[in-house]
Amino acid sequence: MAFSLFSIPDLAAYLAAGQLLSEPLGAAIIVHRAFGPLLTETRPGPGHALDWRCGPLAAVISPDLPAARAWTQALSLRLLRDAPGLTMAAVHLAPSTPDDPAAAAAALRQSRTAAAHHWPHAGFDGAGVVQHCPLTGHPASVWDNRRRRWLSEETAAKRAAAVAIPRSWLPLDPDRRGPLAESLADFCQSPYCQGMAAIVHVETGSSDRLRAAINAAAPPEHIRALAAAIERASSAAIAAALAPLTHTVHLSGGNAICPVLPLAVLGGTISFACPDGIALDFAAALIQEWHKAFREQTDSAADANASAGIAFVSADASAGRALAIAAALAARACRQLTAYGLDGRASAIDFELDSDGVLDPRAAEQPPPSADDGSQLSAKPYLIGAPSGARPQVREWEWFRGALVNNFMHIGGEETASSELQAFANAIARGREATSEFLRQQIGSGNSAISAFHTAAGGGPLFYQTKTRQYVTPIPDALGAARRIADNPWRQTPGGR
Repeated sequence: MAFSLFSIPDLAAYLAAGQLLSEPLGAAIIVHRAFGPLLTETRPGPGHALDWRCGPLAAVISPDLPAARAWTQALSLRLLRDAPGLTMAAVHLAPSTPDDPAAAAAALRQSRTAAAHHWPHAGFDGAGVVQHCPLTGHPASVWDNRRRRWLSEETAAKRAAAVAIPRSWLPLDPDRRGPLAESLADFCQSPYCQGMAAIVHVETGSSDRLRAAINAAAPPEHIRALAAAIERASSAAIAAALAPLTHTVHLSGGNAICPVLPLAVLGGTISFACPDGIALDFAAALIQEWHKAFREQTDSAADANASAGIAFVSADASAGRALAIAAALAARACRQLTAYGLDGRASAIDFELDSDGVLDPRAAEQPPPSADDGSQLSAKPYLIGAPSGARPQVREWEWFRGALVNNFMHIGGEETASSELQAFANAIARGREATSEFLRQQIGSGNSAISAFHTAAGGGPLFYQTKTRQYVTPIPDALGAARRIADNPWRQTPGGR
């Protein structure tokens, strides 16, 4: 008996390698097929079986090691033909007993090394390539007659998969879904978007949870149940988060199609495009629904981490680069959860409000902007479900969304208030002393919108000192978020309802 683990080492990069919205959607379909129909079709014969699958991970059973390697070879050759550009890592194990959890744990520890050292795409300079794909940089061999240019086989395969997508694939009611937008420009033409959209990437930490269970030598039946629970929880969470939109969004007096376009729902990895005005609230609702669904599926009080990254973009932006930014922001939020000691105890949301000016995933690695006095002008990421007292209030999503963003939205509609908000933002950028002086002047005037905001928000300090003695303020984040939400008439209320 031999066990094999198949994995897609860098799923986020594969999803983000493209320009149109249809490409990450097609990439998700290809990954789903790779560990679904293609895995079944390449099975060498009797004695081989799928043990479990969860998004970019799958475990199979073969009669022996040679048979396992034969299955891997057959699947690899099929992926070269049907999924160009997709990288797969495989680890095999032949334990001394059919269900040896300790041996399985050892093999999966090796899989981390295998995934970390997978072969990246090689450079092609000097290799005699006549034409390059403008989207991936790979050799181009497929002619795109519509846009009159050559494309790589990877890009062509993703687009073909998106075109052939069955209406039952996405977790939406087919009767409430309009035509699938091919590009961000098409998506932004919807009255929901008003020229702006958002790409959201959510990682629920499910792959890490699976690996932790196997490394801890959990019984095979537990691992199978966990993989199935993660798949069901992700589908249930996005369906529950979408439900309020499909029932309450109205256009010209009639029922409208749902404005959210899921791009990938692969195990614990969820990506989607949506109007900029509902992105923050919908991401928060999705995380909350994930917590609820995962608890229901596993009968466990513990939550897996869920980290969301949001990139706000205009119609002419590249969907692939926006998705890469969102994935990088989600990864940054996950790292912060680890730094706070909240792994498995809280979730986080990170976002980039000016993605159009910094369409570079490396921007997520840069430190936040600073005021003239060195204070940090951002408190991101914001935490959801953190234990009481685990972090200061300045980091909590519920307080940020309710006490800050909501109050800014209430005072931001009047022309005089808008000018005061801009002056407020300018004072914040100068630092703590300038902000204190500005507040004193506004409160002294007696009829200031900023004074009303400060009172409604609790009247507390606007700069908070961290354990490292660094001063932090969430005000610029809240001002930007309020503008994004207030500009869209199809916004949701806090909590996604």
